[in-house]
Amino acid sequence: KVCSANEFDMNSLTLEKTTKLAIITSTYGNGEPPENASSLYEFIASSKDKNPSLLSTVEFGVLSLGSTAYPNPFVFGKFVEQGLQKLGAKLIASGNSDEISFDEERDFVKWYTNFMSYMSNLSNVSKLSKSATEEFSDVPLDIVVPRFNLKFTEKSSSANLRSDNPQNYPPSNAPSNFLQVESLKLESKSASIYSLVLAGNLNYEAGDELVIFPTNPSSMVARLIKRLGYPGDTIFETADTNLFSSEFGSNTCTLRLALSRFLSIHTITPSLVKFFSLRTTDPKEIEILTSLTGDGWAAFKLKNYCLLEFLEMFPSVSLDGAENLAIFLGILPPLVPRYYSVASSGENSGKIRIVFKVVEYGDFQNRKEGVASSYLSNLQDGDYVKAFIKKSNFKLPPRNVDIVMVGAGTGISPFLGFVEDRRLQLESSHGKVQLENSGKTILFYGSRSEDDFVCQDLWNKSMDFHGLDKIVNCFSAKLGIPKSYVQDGIRQNYSQVKKILDNGGIIFSCGDVKIGSAIRETMIACMKSDGMTASAAMTYWDKIVSERRFRRSEWGLVEDPEADVRRARLARWRRSVKTLIAFGIIGRGHRTEDIALDPSSQTDSESSDGKTEVTHSIEVEVFEDKKKEKKQMKK
Repeated sequence: KVCSANEFDMNSLTLEKTTKLAIITSTYGNGEPPENASSLYEFIASSKDKNPSLLSTVEFGVLSLGSTAYPNPFVFGKFVEQGLQKLGAKLIASGNSDEISFDEERDFVKWYTNFMSYMSNLSNVSKLSKSATEEFSDVPLDIVVPRFNLKFTEKSSSANLRSDNPQNYPPSNAPSNFLQVESLKLESKSASIYSLVLAGNLNYEAGDELVIFPTNPSSMVARLIKRLGYPGDTIFETADTNLFSSEFGSNTCTLRLALSRFLSIHTITPSLVKFFSLRTTDPKEIEILTSLTGDGWAAFKLKNYCLLEFLEMFPSVSLDGAENLAIFLGILPPLVPRYYSVASSGENSGKIRIVFKVVEYGDFQNRKEGVASSYLSNLQDGDYVKAFIKKSNFKLPPRNVDIVMVGAGTGISPFLGFVEDRRLQLESSHGKVQLENSGKTILFYGSRSEDDFVCQDLWNKSMDFHGLDKIVNCFSAKLGIPKSYVQDGIRQNYSQVKKILDNGGIIFSCGDVKIGSAIRETMIACMKSDGMTASAAMTYWDKIVSERRFRRSEWGLVEDPEADVRRARLARWRRSVKTLIAFGIIGRGHRTEDIALDPSSQTDSESSDGKTEVTHSIEVEVFEDKKKEKKQMKK
């Protein structure tokens, strides 16, 4: 049986109805359990004083999902492991999967293989599902069984398939989970930040999240269909999943719509590489693909190739035959939805706003835009977007409570909803502002300069109508003034922030996970400078956290850190080369383009900590008769 944690009866463990348990869990925020694991958390947390052999008949495995961009990426998984072991359960398989490693599939297969290997050695293995034991029996570590059982049909069994244009979707009578684009505005050209207003049947509060289902670029889908060699209106159905039924009322779909709306075509997984290696005829391509399924995978995954680019690199890969195409589509990962903080008040009848940045990733030679942010930035007025509201605990307190909001870039999104909510709370039915018993509202906003100030008109409106009392701008790249970050703003306004906390106020942090850590470090440092001992300052801050008066809505890194290193290294080389040309150290016949880093010049070497370090070789011509210039070049 496979189920959500909240659907599982934890009492079945104590009654010995369940003796084998596999748990896959993430860690929410900075160490909290995910929302659907509340019953699991309560069962373990309330069992501290129970019989230490209560679960002695239970054997279990835990796979912890997380991102090492956060300070406590796998802490809830470890909490589950330790909690069940203290009750006598036996841990038979433990594993972690780091999102930043881009190796989640291999991490899962490795953990699952260990778990099933133990299970297959049990005397009561016959009690297990036959498919569960056989599914991975002959599967190597670098391939996963296809997710969907697909069957191709000649004619459509669903009338809804007449709407096969993924950009002008949905069906004629749009269901409630489709919103219509009302406006899209470029807020910052230099930072590629947009605000998007959608209209539809909505019920939300400021602080909630809007979950959006993106669409793959139509041009890329068309090229991929051409490379596959099948018509875009090829119809197939899934025999064992309701992947399409939520929109079509059946399990039937066309190839074009599946690649546009339901399947990811931007990610290469070990399963795909293994599958392609078995479907190619060129000996050299077979050799390369085989190497990628082994030691070559670690270096290859950093290059961020999409599916189309990968197939074009290996022209002999053939997917002729419905069976091959079915396996290929079954191996493709699903196109997962993206989460965006709501940037408006739920009092806005039938409308919702989000703020987003067009994400870029990859290295300088293979720069790409994020699937969802690119999709959103190309929407037109009147287009439909599939989305739904996800409730959050990141909420505005009663209007008499003082709040401090700290964010940078698009991290200020929920705060737009907060101040709009507070402004509406303060307005009477006659439009007059009631200021008695209203709490202070302060925003610390980090950006590069005024040009990147997101939704400035909305902030000004909130200032005018007392929804916001003070804005502290922290500009990190404004000409003529020293760099300033949000922690600098907090340091300069420490007395006011500390007074708010002393009076029961709340401090909110939203944005990159590093912001929350910077706030903590800054406040503790300021309290120590104000005369507190280190112990007293940390105790004070721990009390704020325990009372849930430091609330965080943060995310980790999304870009490959190695790519950032390579881009920074390239930029330094370009600046150095231009300087050397200007001083005549390098011959004038050279151009910076000629000296740009080339993939063939890259070599991998092992650093002292065991990690692969990418290095680049670069050749420049130095005048042989100028020894001084040679020395300068070496420097």
